[in-house]
Amino acid sequence: MSDHDPYYRTWQQCRIKAERYDTMYRALTGQYDWFDRHINAFDPQGTIRRLPKYIPRGRPVEWYREQADAYQQKADRAWEMYHTLHDFQEKTAFERLSRDEKLAVLRQQAERMAGMRETIQEYEAKVVLHEAELARKEIAYEGLPPADRMVREWMDRQNDPQAMVDTFRQWLAEVEEEQRWRLEHL
Repeated sequence: MSDHDPYYRTWQQCRIKAERYDTMYRALTGQYDWFDRHINAFDPQGTIRRLPKYIPRGRPVEWYREQADAYQQKADRAWEMYHTLHDFQEKTAFERLSRDEKLAVLRQQAERMAGMRETIQEYEAKVVLHEAELARKEIAYEGLPPADRMVREWMDRQNDPQAMVDTFRQWLAEVEEEQRWRLEHL
């Protein structure tokens, strides 16, 4: 067990509590939609009954919002601490490597970055096709009842390749930053 694992566990616990307090708040205020993964739109009171007992019942509605925000802040601090310690541990381990081992790590990371760039290009090509498909489906959805149309449009948004492009670009930026640091400390 590493030194930063308690921060990861704290992040998990606080994140889950923040979600549960937020679920209680939204169930009580009616701020949810049909596709909410935490609230059964057909039985919001049943959702409240199924929440864990450590979420107290009968408090003012705003209290649940305050608790959700407080736990989310604790989770954010734990997440930041976890990643800070994790980065420090990785950088220390890299600095202890010999020059040849550092070069091997840099080559491996360059291969990983090349693979990520290829994946981004593949998904960028899919974005154009997806947008054309959405335009075609938009016309097909015109005669549907509103509920059916809403479901189909939601399903189409779930398959949007642009989200993968954005995610891979973010990962690539993080890996490039890491690569720059490693080159500076070669």
